[in-house]
Amino acid sequence: MLNKDKALLISALKKLSNNELSHIIKHIDSAGIEHISECVFNTIYTDLKLSKRKKQKIKAKFNNETSRKNIGIITNKRNNIIKKRAALLQEGEGLGLILSAIAPLITSLFTR
Repeated sequence: MLNKDKALLISALKKLSNNELSHIIKHIDSAGIEHISECVFNTIYTDLKLSKRKKQKIKAKFNNETSRKNIGIITNKRNNIIKKRAALLQEGEGLGLILSAIAPLITSLFTR
């Protein structure tokens, strides 16, 4: 369930560089990892109103086999936090792209 804390987390994470984002992911608690995983799942597997350009950029970034495997690990609710954290760390730049695409949508829900 979406709440204001999750929206603030995503808004803060999208502003970070790849190195900073990797450092945060190493030290964030399990609830934060679950929130990020949920956002990745929603961005990739649900029908969000993203522009065609953003959808193409996301598809291009996750076009190789390793990235698709990591996205599967991140979005699978049965995987443990350790596996999800490792996959998030491997996807550094792509994760920033996903967060920057979804953050405006999430924050708009709370600014109405």
